[in-house]
Amino acid sequence: MLKTPKNWPHLVLLGLTLAGLFLILISSVRDTKRTPDFIGFYAMGKILRQGAGRNLYTLDLQQKVERDFLPHGKFFPLDHPPFEAWLCAPLTLLPYRQAYLLWGILNLVLL
Repeated sequence: MLKTPKNWPHLVLLGLTLAGLFLILISSVRDTKRTPDFIGFYAMGKILRQGAGRNLYTLDLQQKVERDFLPHGKFFPLDHPPFEAWLCAPLTLLPYRQAYLLWGILNLVLL
């Protein structure tokens, strides 16, 4: 006969928490236009990879870059420190939606 682990309530709670977080992630991927932080991160990475890091806070450039990957989304000016562009630049090797999904997965793993 199988023995029930002593910490089964904790395992159930962990499973439900992970399932809930996964559902939140999936629902947010469907509407990536409402994620101003990630839009900013992705735009910063794009600007840096284009070699325009000196113009990171130029509003016209930010808007143009955001329109390239979210043509119908609301414009979100960057409000993050410039070093974050280096952290986000590798994500811009992926298309926006896939990068957002990877970002969400990384956030779940780091919880």
